[in-house]
Amino acid sequence: MSRPFVAVAVALAALLGQAHASDMSSHVMAMCPMSVTGTVVAASDVVNGEALTFTTGGEVAELRTRVRAMAKIHNEPHAGNAMNGESMPASRATVTDVEGGATLLFVPSAAGDLEEIQAAIRASVERMRRDGCEMMGQTRR
Repeated sequence: MSRPFVAVAVALAALLGQAHASDMSSHVMAMCPMSVTGTVVAASDVVNGEALTFTTGGEVAELRTRVRAMAKIHNEPHAGNAMNGESMPASRATVTDVEGGATLLFVPSAAGDLEEIQAAIRASVERMRRDGCEMMGQTRR
């Protein structure tokens, strides 16, 4: 299970007003960047946060749309910065297009939380590489 996707699931449920978990799950799966065929993800420490770079040799526009949706949902007040059922320090997410995809940058609200954010995001990347969108009922292609 990867941390960013729990926040995505919670936020999408609220945004879409879904009453049934199965309906929510299908909407969340539709927004998972890892479900775009050929997607790879990499984490990198940056001076003020942690960057997740998603790239694909396939549907780049679709991948960018999904990464932007993750950032938007992460930044919603109701997302609560809960990832993988665990709370993490408050942070903001921004997206920058890169060749073949997009980079999602997480910057902690408090500078003292930098190492905790970096560690949490790196752990999430390892789970995404291994499991893809498994927590949403979809395994890595």
